[in-house]
Amino acid sequence: MNIKIPKQLFVPKMPYVKQPKIMLNPNNDNVGAVLISAVRYACGRRTYMPSIVVNVILPIVAQLNDKNLCCMERDIREQERFGYGDECDRVDWMKLLKALQDEIEKRGIEKW
Repeated sequence: MNIKIPKQLFVPKMPYVKQPKIMLNPNNDNVGAVLISAVRYACGRRTYMPSIVVNVILPIVAQLNDKNLCCMERDIREQERFGYGDECDRVDWMKLLKALQDEIEKRGIEKW
């Protein structure tokens, strides 16, 4: 049995619209505040968020300002007493923590 579907029921083909890339300056205090908030939100969660947050921040560690570096480093370090979530998340957090600590040491920043 063949059923004929009227043309008006088909969704018309939508033209592909390329989305503009959003460029964020990681040295900007507002962007840093958003990244710090993401770290605080994701730390200890047992979801996909820890890996997303770590994978967004790791490539831009060298571009973060001193205040944001130290704040993220302290937050991740202090999370240890509450736990980092699953073991795979702990591994991700330790990678980010190491990268932050290396950058802090490289810049000669005194931690607070």
